[in-house]
Amino acid sequence: MLASSASQPLLSSNMPNQVKTVRVLLGFMTKEDGFSFLRNECSMPTKKDAELSALWEKYHRAVTVLPQANPDTKVHGINSDYRKQLDEISANPRVIEATKQRTWSFNYVEINNLICHQKYVDVDYANDISRTVDFTSESQIIDFCLTDRFLERSTKTTRIGQFGVAMSAEGHDLRILDSRVEEDKQTNSTELTLKVGWGVPATQVVECEGRCYLKNGYHRAFAMKNRGLRYLPCILIKAGSYSDLENPGPPGFFAESLVRSSKPPLFSHYFSDDLSARVRMKAVRKYIVSLPDVNTVTYPDARDYLSKASIEWKPREKPDDRYVVEDVQIIREDWNVYRLEDGTILKLRQLATGAVADKPGVRQISLKVGQTAVIHAIIPLKRMTGEPSKESISQENISKHITRSRLKFRALREPINEYSTSSGLRFTSKLKLQFVSGTDLYDSEGLPIYMFQTNLSVAPLL
Repeated sequence: MLASSASQPLLSSNMPNQVKTVRVLLGFMTKEDGFSFLRNECSMPTKKDAELSALWEKYHRAVTVLPQANPDTKVHGINSDYRKQLDEISANPRVIEATKQRTWSFNYVEINNLICHQKYVDVDYANDISRTVDFTSESQIIDFCLTDRFLERSTKTTRIGQFGVAMSAEGHDLRILDSRVEEDKQTNSTELTLKVGWGVPATQVVECEGRCYLKNGYHRAFAMKNRGLRYLPCILIKAGSYSDLENPGPPGFFAESLVRSSKPPLFSHYFSDDLSARVRMKAVRKYIVSLPDVNTVTYPDARDYLSKASIEWKPREKPDDRYVVEDVQIIREDWNVYRLEDGTILKLRQLATGAVADKPGVRQISLKVGQTAVIHAIIPLKRMTGEPSKESISQENISKHITRSRLKFRALREPINEYSTSSGLRFTSKLKLQFVSGTDLYDSEGLPIYMFQTNLSVAPLL
């Protein structure tokens, strides 16, 4: 209580138990995203820029010649003989939470033309969770796709000191589901509980504007198609807008502009050797850590300590409609810090300037946040300094002076910044360095000039 289908050659280096086989839609990524994915997230037999570039270009060329898609996904109902089984599934609290205030039904949908926002599928995991399923049994197929009966999930709980607790699991799906405060009047004590668990167990498809998008259940859909099955049982949600898909977008997922384009990634593309690369990707483990923060604060600072720390929950008020956006207050904000392969320390920061939500006070909101340009600072080794350059230090000129393309780097600190607004809206932002290249230019103080690209993700705290 915190309370594979294709015979394509495998591109990998041998790192048992630390990597997984994935089918990745590499050609649908931008060149920068593809480079970053191959270099930083995969275990590749080569790290040479030319070879990684050639690999990306191979799959990108195949994407560019694709015809415009008209993903007409066929849908039909599930046999009434399984009504009792479906009724039990619909009573699952996680299913109830996922479908409340939405129009939905149990249906079979055609797998091939489902539009995908997920960049890759873990082939090893898809094979593992499906190995005991009898795919000739419709009842077992329904259980496989609409419950967690066949999913292999295990967590590890670790005590940290006297009161700290950490829970971890393989993959990305472990999450905080709820928090509670319970008072015991008999002992005059209070229990604070975090409920940790997994995502919605049922495969979900979102139907919007005549298209069907696979929201979750990618590995089960992969296992179904891999065994020659054409239709996937799912919860089919009739969406009022694209936001019902809840696609987090870049850097982890495909952007809305691609997913809603005339050439979106389709599920059948995972099975095409021309469109999908079979690579070995570094495995991940997710940690949720709860450590109590105990502070004794003197007056007068004690009066507003909770509001400054954003610990005490406050009901949201209506934003001041005199302004286009709400001003933001910093709860926590810090520098990103990276060590480059040449020894240089690169510090990055991007500040929030304002925020606006289209549905303030509602659980599902669309958040827009104003940001400054990325602020950066360089701390080089002495041997990396030089005479100030006479050339213009413009973005265009910098790109012409790159001498060391795509340097390796290690993240020393990548904080999650947190902000609040006067109406009580809270949100986080996380800046990530995508790539950095060295040049032969020096600024007016003799410090080396680098060219870099970042990605910023913003999320509301509901």
